[in-house]
Amino acid sequence: MIDERVLLAWRDAIGTLSTLAWAGARNSTVGGQLLRDGWVGRLRCDSDAAQCAVSQGDHGELVAITRKGAALTTDCSCGVPRCAHAVAVVLELQKRLRRAQTTSDDRGSVLANLRERLRPSPATPPPPRALRDLQRLPVDAAVDMLALAWRQALRPTPSDVAELEIAVALVRAAVSANPEQAAVWALRLLDGLGAPKVVFTPLSESAQVQLEKICAILGVCEQPLQLEALFVHATDGQPQIAPAVAVILAQWAARDSPACDKLTSLAQGWVESPRHPAWREHAQPGGADLLLSALIDSLCAGGHLDQALRLAQSWPPLRSTLLPLMAAAGHAGNFEAIRQILARLDPRGATFAEAATAAWQAAQTADQPETALAMALWVLERLPAASWYQRARQACPPQRWSAVRHNWLAAVLAHDEVTWLPGALADETDAAQALFAVVHLGPLRDQTATAALVALGRYDAQLAVAAHQLRLLALCSSATPTDKAIVRAADDLCQIATTAGQPLAGAPYLRLVIGNHTGRLPLAKLLRACTEMPI
Repeated sequence: MIDERVLLAWRDAIGTLSTLAWAGARNSTVGGQLLRDGWVGRLRCDSDAAQCAVSQGDHGELVAITRKGAALTTDCSCGVPRCAHAVAVVLELQKRLRRAQTTSDDRGSVLANLRERLRPSPATPPPPRALRDLQRLPVDAAVDMLALAWRQALRPTPSDVAELEIAVALVRAAVSANPEQAAVWALRLLDGLGAPKVVFTPLSESAQVQLEKICAILGVCEQPLQLEALFVHATDGQPQIAPAVAVILAQWAARDSPACDKLTSLAQGWVESPRHPAWREHAQPGGADLLLSALIDSLCAGGHLDQALRLAQSWPPLRSTLLPLMAAAGHAGNFEAIRQILARLDPRGATFAEAATAAWQAAQTADQPETALAMALWVLERLPAASWYQRARQACPPQRWSAVRHNWLAAVLAHDEVTWLPGALADETDAAQALFAVVHLGPLRDQTATAALVALGRYDAQLAVAAHQLRLLALCSSATPTDKAIVRAADDLCQIATTAGQPLAGAPYLRLVIGNHTGRLPLAKLLRACTEMPI
């Protein structure tokens, strides 16, 4: 949920913006269709910048929009300024802005009614909340009064913060005499600060200082208390309170085994519950991230790797915990757990690459060749990169490599261009057959097939002729062939056939092209390209 104040900050830039004039008719039409079809992903937005992923079929683009006053600057991974993907994101922002403007007035009246209902009745005397009265109350009564006041306050005032400071001072003074009772009082204050509000209001800087003091009092307690209540604050509490509580629970889990077991049980139940928020890799780390990462660290240190992996599969930990965990799983040869954890990460992100590398290196070092090979091939299907190709080749036994490579080529060329592949295959002992397989399995991958044909011509001219024939046949059979591509492929076939001493090799394929002439194909240019070939 994006705060209304953030959306209203974009009012001058997008409130009256016409996407037709801003991006043109085509981009405006396509962008509107992308939004209506539901291809716009989760929007991350602050007052000056917005970021969103826009999918389109099997492909997706990352769009970043920056606001400087009333001017917008776009940056899309497709490389086109003010593209259709950017238009879709702008339209989504305009939709949310209209919704925020419509409901802002209604929310103001609702808040006014709530304040009126929470106002004490004139017939009952107000509680002794003046500072001079608060200092004379017993600590227990002062804590209860402050906790109730903060639960009821829609927007805490400076007076509320001043009274909180007095109550915290009273609790801190009791730590030396009775730390357990002081921790109980501190927990009551924490419950008051963390009570859910109708409208989220961030804590002021002075209130955050008091929050740190409350957490310090809880940390002094040697025996963990009310773990369930604190766990709720750490996982589902307010964003300013959850990280501080998570640090306290992590300290208790590190030094107390029963507390660690209890928190692990609570965490497992929480991640399996449909009520918890969805895990997101790029979100700002919160209390749940800090706590579950600390629990996974404690489980690994205690030798409970399987339990740590089960927890990590539901809620991947932070990078500092994830990398050692992946290394331990790779050393143990647990590829299934590694795969499920990495599947939650963005393959294009640095965390995915580092975690996968740590797992592969550990598996390779621990003499787990099957795990290392499965890891490399699984990553290659999601992130075709030359480094992972070399890792797969290194982990695979030489007698199996040809079959393994062929299966991977069939999978990756079905949906991706892999422009670096011909250069990597040139180092293989069976380079000619491997390059031919690239053209055979992906004849319509224009950049990859063209590079493979060029490299194949240097190794085996006879095999290159057959590969050119395959590509030309695939282009003629394609549902949407282009004249330029067909003419270029036919011209290349004529040249390589003449070089290989087979001037008639291209004749049947050229007859196929001419026989399927649509009236748009430049036949004169095609025939000039093969004057040495009798047809």
